[in-house]
Amino acid sequence: MRFASPLNRPGGLLCPVGLVCLAGALACGTRGVAPEPLVVPVVPTTPVPEYVGTLLAPARIATVPAAQQPAWNAYVLRSRQRMGADQALVAAELTRIGATNVIRPPNTAADFTLLSSWTAAWAATTEGRALIKTVLSYQTASGGWGKHVDYALGPRAPGAGYNSESDEWAYVGTIDNGATVTELRLLAVAAPTDTAARSAFERGASYLMDTQFPTGCWPQVWPLMGSYHD
Repeated sequence: MRFASPLNRPGGLLCPVGLVCLAGALACGTRGVAPEPLVVPVVPTTPVPEYVGTLLAPARIATVPAAQQPAWNAYVLRSRQRMGADQALVAAELTRIGATNVIRPPNTAADFTLLSSWTAAWAATTEGRALIKTVLSYQTASGGWGKHVDYALGPRAPGAGYNSESDEWAYVGTIDNGATVTELRLLAVAAPTDTAARSAFERGASYLMDTQFPTGCWPQVWPLMGSYHD
């Protein structure tokens, strides 16, 4: 099975460069005609952890052998692009509902775990379809999932973030506490007969491949959020 990045897939999200080009084209208008006012999307006010001083800061990457630096720089750039896509999705929703603050999703202290009763037959039941719909709604634009979201309370609301533990833009896509991997295991149960679950599974698998360090390991959180999480 070949996986494609959701940012590069036809019909997927525009990369940041594409968004800039699109904005420029809209702003220029037609010669002799007043351009239409450019609608600027609401930017979430959620604080974002800084890269400066983290394990993958530019100064740190500069200390590794020169031949390895391009791969690490590309990795960090890809992370920033994916974070931009995640934030753009939420920002567009906030604009649509006329809000400015990201809504914190419902929290649960328990890790998301699979039950032995969650079989292919169960996935076709009303209960199974409801849970799968909720899990699909919490998949980030990058393809991963946050952790400790209470899926029992139903699908993600428009304008909601992915971090149930604070109002900071953090843990937006993580493999900590079994997150993302467990959601993918659930979707794998439904994928043979549920095209939405299969598509989300493929995006999640692509996410895990994008997340992998040039060394072959994985960070705790991706897109990168800084500090020890990197």
